[in-house]
Amino acid sequence: MADKEQGLGLHDISDFGEDVPIDDKGRKLRVKGISAQGVLLLLMRFPDLQKWLSGQSLKIAETFFQAPETIAAVIAAGTGAPGDSDAEDIAASLPVEVQTDV
Repeated sequence: MADKEQGLGLHDISDFGEDVPIDDKGRKLRVKGISAQGVLLLLMRFPDLQKWLSGQSLKIAETFFQAPETIAAVIAAGTGAPGDSDAEDIAASLPVEVQTDV
């Protein structure tokens, strides 16, 4: 009788992601990536993001002022909290070095 390999279930992989160091105290932030729902929410909320991803040129002045809000929303979505305004506020308050790493 051949051994049958058991695959993983979704619950088995629910803690996947990459731990990104965020400070000199050894704390790390779990970054999971952006789900399909997260991508949809981001594209609906930030139409310029869709333009940028498709290679269209953007007006720098407008993009510059929207960038911090967009970055915070992307970080929140990438850490498993798409559309969560509290998570976005926390992401917006992170130092730019941490935002870049995440």
